[in-house]
Amino acid sequence: ILASVLGMGRLAGPEPNRESEPRAHAMWEFCRRSGVEIRHLAMQFCLAAPIDGIVMAGPCNRQQVEEAYDAATAQVDLDHVDAGFHQSAGHQQ
Repeated sequence: ILASVLGMGRLAGPEPNRESEPRAHAMWEFCRRSGVEIRHLAMQFCLAAPIDGIVMAGPCNRQQVEEAYDAATAQVDLDHVDAGFHQSAGHQQ
């Protein structure tokens, strides 16, 4: 089971704290610059994981169910995002 898809709220959309969550903030910043919804990226990353299991988004109301559905069905080019993130962060792939 892949749970905490949105990283316990770190990848839900609001800007993460740069000091206490530097990785989440870097992802948020990259997504903002790239026009990618971070919650869509988080969900698509989990759905693409090579696991024999399920992804649990954990919605607690109708709005969150709809948001989880939108994130799960969004078209996100993970290869493009991965390459762009590593390039913008100065990392080697």
